[in-house]
Amino acid sequence: MTHIPAHRATSVDASGAGDTFDGAFAGRLVEGVSPAEAARYAADAAALTATGHGAVRPIPGRAGVLSRLNRPNRADDGLSRGKAHA
Repeated sequence: MTHIPAHRATSVDASGAGDTFDGAFAGRLVEGVSPAEAARYAADAAALTATGHGAVRPIPGRAGVLSRLNRPNRADDGLSRGKAHA
């Protein structure tokens, strides 16, 4: 099992966040990235979606997700990024 820490986000509406995660995860897998990297990307896409109102309007584009991926504020509880644990 791999722990994928997410960025902290202030959620205002979680509508569409799960669908955003699923689509972002599948899209990144199709592009050939590892499942762990796809999950990190998808978690950030879903978090960004939850910061806006509605199920479609707040879905971020690739640039927004990639920008967020590079920020160091993950809520990782002291675990290193993508570190496997039981």
